[in-house]
Amino acid sequence: MPKWVPPTPNGRLDLAERMTTAAEVLAERICQNAAKRSGKRKDPEKIQVSLTDPIAPLRRDKFKVYRPLYSIQ
Repeated sequence: MPKWVPPTPNGRLDLAERMTTAAEVLAERICQNAAKRSGKRKDPEKIQVSLTDPIAPLRRDKFKVYRPLYSIQ
């Protein structure tokens, strides 16, 4: 088993739920991207989603680090 997989059954279940949610959000973002005009579309291979927070957008922060951006609200 890879090191990034949690050792406990509850941890693995939580990981599976997060991966399912992330897959749904990714599919939604790919569909939204496909609806754009051809000049504005992004390559579907480059669309990414964070496993820890799939709803948070991935951008560069003020320290120039590419990561999920969280809203304090």
